[in-house]
Parts: sequence; structure tokens; C-alpha cells
Amino acid sequence: MKIKTVLVIIPHRGIGDVIYHLPLLKTLYENYNTKITVISNKVNKSKDILKEEIFLNKIIYYDFNRTNIIYYFFKFIKLLKIINDLNTEILILTDPSKRLVIPVFFCKAKEKIYLGIQSFKDFFFRKNFRKITLANHIINLIKTMKLKNPNFSFKLNKRWYNQKVDIKKSFKKPCIFFSLDSHHNQNNWSIDGFKKIIDKIKNSTIFINTSPINLKYFKRKFFNYFLRKNVIVTSKFSIRKLIKIISYCKIIIGNESGPVCVGAALNKKVISIYTEKHTRPESKIISKNIKYFNATKLSESTITNSIDKILQKSFIN
Repeated sequence: MKIKTVLVIIPHRGIGDVIYHLPLLKTLYENYNTKITVISNKVNKSKDILKEEIFLNKIIYYDFNRTNIIYYFFKFIKLLKIINDLNTEILILTDPSKRLVIPVFFCKAKEKIYLGIQSFKDFFFRKNFRKITLANHIINLIKTMKLKNPNFSFKLNKRWYNQKVDIKKSFKKPCIFFSLDSHHNQNNWSIDGFKKIIDKIKNSTIFINTSPINLKYFKRKFFNYFLRKNVIVTSKFSIRKLIKIISYCKIIIGNESGPVCVGAALNKKVISIYTEKHTRPESKIISKNIKYFNATKLSESTITNSIDKILQKSFIN
């Protein structure tokens, strides 16, 4: 079936959230024979993450941040105009927030699908929506749409593997990528734990990534590590450059966060550390090649010793 304009609105903030949309975007492209237009949150870097995908028409960045009632009215009008100017035939909104559902409801799109809202009652009462992970919501939506060619792959395009990385400091394979913090700084694992793992790695290039806003903090904590010849700090690199680097790495180690999801989407061996209070191991839906450690239940020494054994088996040391 040929549809002229298929629009997906992705207001979510996380890098992993964009990857969780891959099955939906691929399925829509393969069924409707048209490239997909996306309205997305600039914070999630979707233009970089989806750059190599063949299903993409274009991405329009929009400010989805909450605001007061006066500014909301103007944002309502702006979003409505963007949607209507696209002459959208099929529109899918992947978040049930009222401030987003309302402008979509009043737009001129021929067919509208609201993730998490199947009835008028759901618009007011959707307490259970967040209990299910976004990735599972997306999979359930694809199944509900009953399209002929569902694609449940969370993998990024293989073209990422054929790109050169421009880095001043030389590096050699095998490479290991460490992600020391998460964007919300809630499920960050022990700094000493990461240090103990890094100390045991001798013959590999180590990429260390932090959130740019936390770089000064980690420079103090990891000062001697950042000076090592085999260590390259990637905190100021663009997301596009980070994805290229991860494609070069053999193992990705870090908190359950965006880089872990990218590693899984590139089919890398991933070691993800999470805490029960703040995080769920949502990335497990992306790949079976992920090993999880629950930092709430497991001691630091247990995790570091287990990871060291994994590295040894992977012929890293």
C-alpha cells in the first residue's frame, strides 16, 4: 500500500528511547512503501542516531518541554501547524501525555494512533502506562496494527561499521567502551568499581565516556586514568562520532543508559549495570548479547570479579 505521508511523533528524551522506536519505523516503511517523517525531541539526538537508516524521510526537531498555560497555547498552535503542513495521512504519537494528545486530536491527519490510549477513558486514566517499558509498548503497538510485514529488529543499520573515526590519538583493536554515568545521574554505579575493572585491562584501547556536564567531576576522580596512553575520553564527541567509536569496540561496559542501548543495537557484547530503584534493564529487548548486573543486590567485588572473567574469556587481556 502506498501512503504519501507517515508521521511519527517521538517526544521522548533518551537516546535509548529512539532505538526502541526502530521496529515501528522499519515496519511502517516496509508496509506503506514510503519513507517516514519524524517529529522528535532535540535532546534525544535522533538526527544522529537515525542518520544511516533507509526508512527515514526527515526529522523535525520540536521543543517538547513542559511550560505554563500561556506558552502551551502557542506551542499547541505551532505543533498543529507543523502537522497540518505535512499533509499527514497516518500519524502515530508514542506518548499519551495530554499536552501532546490534544493537538494531535485536532490536527487534520486522516488516521491517528495514540500509544497507550485506546479509549476516551485512557485519556484521563493511564496510571499503568509507565509500568510497561516503552520498548514493549512499541512491540505491542506493532502487533495491534496487524500489518503484514512486522519488523521487530532493534538493530541499527550496518553502514555504521564502514565509517572512519577521526581521532587525534591513535588507537588499536580490540577496544573497550566504558560509559561512566547516565543522563539523569540516578543509577550511576560505583566509580571505584569502574576503576578496578580498568586497572586490569592492559593491552586494549579504552574509550571512556561521560555526560559532557559531568566531565569536570570525572576529570578529578579519574585524573590519572585520563592521562594513560591507551585511554581516550569521548565526553565532548558528537553522538554520531560516539556511535562510530562503539562500532569499533568489542565490548561496551556501563550503566543502563544510551551508550549501552547503542552497543546492543550494533550487536556488540554489552555489560549493563543497573539499580532497582531507578532503572529497569529495558535494553534487554534489543539484543540477547547483554549481560546484566543488579547493583542493588550484588556487591561491588562480585560485579568487578564477574566482569573481569568475562573480559578474560573474550581475549581482551
